[in-house]
Amino acid sequence: MPIPTEPIGSLPRTTELLAALADYDQGKITLEVLEAHQDRACQESIDRLVAAGETIVTDGEQRIPSFATYPLYECVDLCAGWNRIRKESSRRCEKDIRQAFKAGATRVSINCTELRLSLKLDPSGSILSDFVSLNNQVLGRFSDDERKNIGIHTCPGSDQGSTHSLDVDYSGLLPKLFEMDRLYGTMGSHIGPEQVIFIGVTDPCDQRVETAEEVRDRLLEAARYLPVDRLGATDDCGFSPFCDDTSISREIAFAKIAARIKGARIASDALGF
Repeated sequence: MPIPTEPIGSLPRTTELLAALADYDQGKITLEVLEAHQDRACQESIDRLVAAGETIVTDGEQRIPSFATYPLYECVDLCAGWNRIRKESSRRCEKDIRQAFKAGATRVSINCTELRLSLKLDPSGSILSDFVSLNNQVLGRFSDDERKNIGIHTCPGSDQGSTHSLDVDYSGLLPKLFEMDRLYGTMGSHIGPEQVIFIGVTDPCDQRVETAEEVRDRLLEAARYLPVDRLGATDDCGFSPFCDDTSISREIAFAKIAARIKGARIASDALGF
């Protein structure tokens, strides 16, 4: 089969939605009006992804403030005790994932952007081990078949066109990362029998749009080290992790997505798929 290609998730918000968010924060419009703008932005995002040729589509996170803070909107109580927090977090994360599948999601990814950052803050790897343990507690609540459609995303960040841990080498992360119950040469030596690696082939921090040929070449290079039936293509990170992030325009984001899809197709042709 051809090299699979999927988005990470977030897209720059539409101009209309950005204006509506500002108006809502200032009390100029009601929640109902804001939600109508969000619905339109979601539909437009889905339509454009389909038009670009995506087979896995998202709403571009048009309804949430950020990848990290959306759960806070439902937080009303405080939890006493670290062990209880870990247990409750696992239960809530399981619920979040199951609700996504119940709503019709084909794939759900756990965003682990802080994994490389943890090594920068704690080179001993203790924090990283805690992160992996927490994620395994969540993944342990799912069957083997369910875990086949749960992914792990990691990146050096892409907030307002900047990164937080680009200087941390993946060689320090991958051995621990592949201890998760799901999941170039370094990856090939750690990959498990059921794991697929989606390589980031477009840079959401760079205004320049990659060509399809550049995407093809990056995938062909990765294919030198990874089994081609375990190779996928994606973006380095989401294009707008926070709703007010306008460092990349929607037009550039969709142009990069189109290049990724076309590049994956011609890489597949070159590999004989």
